[in-house]
This record gives sequence, structure tokens and C-alpha cells, in this order.
Amino acid sequence: MKKIEILPKERPDRNYEGVEHAMIKIEIDPIFNALHDALETAYYECWRKGEDADLLGYRYPGNSKAAKDLFDEIHGAIWHLYEIALAERTGNDSGDIFVNDYHRKLYEYIKDFGVFRNWRP
Repeated sequence: MKKIEILPKERPDRNYEGVEHAMIKIEIDPIFNALHDALETAYYECWRKGEDADLLGYRYPGNSKAAKDLFDEIHGAIWHLYEIALAERTGNDSGDIFVNDYHRKLYEYIKDFGVFRNWRP
């Protein structure tokens, strides 16, 4: 079984000139981009081919449809948490936010990277 590493870069490889909230995004993008890259590695290099791989405790669920569903759930949770972190830092906090077990597991991994100031699932 392949263990998927999550390797945040210090600074994202993109041009932030003219991007709204650029300084905030420079700070929080690396961990979310690394999670996304690791998820793509797990899915495209392993799960989609029927091979087992461990990503934060998530493993190949046994068939290609379940693997795609798992990919979609984790993918959605990653970018939902990104929007929550961005909203918290820009003062656009939206109040009650739906979270599920995918959000909680990802949060447990990223909480020590400092992307969330006060928000907790």
C-alpha cells in the first residue's frame, strides 16, 4: 500500500498580482494546494486503478465508483474549508457552516498550519 505524502510549499507557484486578498491567499494556499495535490495522487495514481493508497486514513474503498465518490467528497471538503479559512480572515464569516466527517478529518490535519484563527468544526 502506498502512503500519500502531503508536502506544502512555502509559496504557491502562481502570480498573485492583482488578486483580491493576495496576501491572505499566499499564506493559506500552500496547505490547501498540497492537500489537493495529494488527493489527486491518491485517486489518479492508485484508487482509480484499483490500487490501495492511504491519504490521511482514507483508503481504496473497493471499487471505482466508490473511489470516485470518495475523491469527490474529500475534494469538496478541501475547498469548502479553504473558503471558510478565507472568509474568516477577510471578515466575511458566514455564520453557521455545514461540516461533515470529511471536514473534521481534514481539519485535524491542517489545524496546526494556522490557516484557521478561531473557527472550529
